[in-house]
Amino acid sequence: MDPKTELPPQALSAKDILNPEKQNVSLNADKIWESTKISLQTTPEPEINIVISAVDTNPEFRSRFIERQQNLFGLLGQDAREAGINNPNFSNKNKVELALMAYRIENQGLQYVHRVKKVAQETFPQDPDKANFIADRMIQDYTDSENAILQHLVDKMKQKEIETKEIQNRIDEVITDPRRPGWLQTGINWEKAAAEKRERILINLGQKHPDSVSSVFKYSDQQPNYTYLYLKPHDEEQKIINQQVVKDVNNAQSRLENNIELKNSVQPVRDIPTQQLRSVFTDLDIVGQEVKIHLQPQVKDEPMVVDRLLTALDKNPHLRDGIQAIKVRIIGNGTYEEDGDNLPEMVIYTTSESKTELVSTILNEFVDLRGNGITPRFNQEVANRLVYVAQSGGDLKNNLASMGVLDKFFDASKNYSELRV
Repeated sequence: MDPKTELPPQALSAKDILNPEKQNVSLNADKIWESTKISLQTTPEPEINIVISAVDTNPEFRSRFIERQQNLFGLLGQDAREAGINNPNFSNKNKVELALMAYRIENQGLQYVHRVKKVAQETFPQDPDKANFIADRMIQDYTDSENAILQHLVDKMKQKEIETKEIQNRIDEVITDPRRPGWLQTGINWEKAAAEKRERILINLGQKHPDSVSSVFKYSDQQPNYTYLYLKPHDEEQKIINQQVVKDVNNAQSRLENNIELKNSVQPVRDIPTQQLRSVFTDLDIVGQEVKIHLQPQVKDEPMVVDRLLTALDKNPHLRDGIQAIKVRIIGNGTYEEDGDNLPEMVIYTTSESKTELVSTILNEFVDLRGNGITPRFNQEVANRLVYVAQSGGDLKNNLASMGVLDKFFDASKNYSELRV
């Protein structure tokens, strides 16, 4: 398969391709490797030399490595197309990253699989069901970590495509947009205004988008720093499905705390009964469906961002059904919190299913804009010091942190923005 743009006849499964135990072999490995090696030798990445040496000296490993690498090219191309990149163009950096990934999976990945299975079996010699369950979850965790790298590469490809093809045209469009003088003046008014007037500005902006905004912005006494925006459904049936996801997530969070006994004592995983442990991970999977996209514009740009975001939803009405609500900060904009929990300027409440298309739309819409660079709590930056993403909510993570178990469930290396199990 040509790694540039061709896809296999069937859609690829990340779970199958990234599973360290998958060991298909390539019949054309030697021929493909010769051309692949020439490309890899031009990179200054020192770890590539280890890969080249290992693949050169072991024909059996080479066959598995090439098959894995070719499948990864196909999966990356598939993910790129799903993100709206019609003709993925892989850079040499992409090729190097996929070579390193293929090597990790075939080498360290297999070692990891054998190790976790051995440890699990030794830890639960009388409970093979629990041993297999825990080992499978750890292997899935490894798979998810590699898949996150692929998604990061797709985000970079998307941003590069925007930058090379559209950025100047997009900037020109914004500069010549007839709404620009209004944006500038509204931004000045916003900077000077108190919370009540900022709320009135948001209500006025919402009224300019009657097709997308359900009625007006609503104020929440529980979160006085924010005003909420609720959207009109595009597809009533899909909206109901998404609302059920929200209910499921809230219920799962409550069950999760009870199942791992956060309120009383934290049990080691080995002491939790197998069925209860399955319930914990089932609830974690449900919790993982909750995603928050955070926008961190500079204070003067906030009304403009709201207006342009609503315009994007006017043009793509189906996206509204993937958004439970949007909240906009009206008190303390552009500031760091003293306790270290930086509050976001804008939050788009969505799901894992809608995240990719929403992020892609936002990157396209705000390609000309740079944000304030303040990372909200438990978030990871996507692009331009403006767009950040987090899986699940900050309150749950604070509860887990207060009990000393946050690291068990969320990835510290990603600022706890993603589940790790």
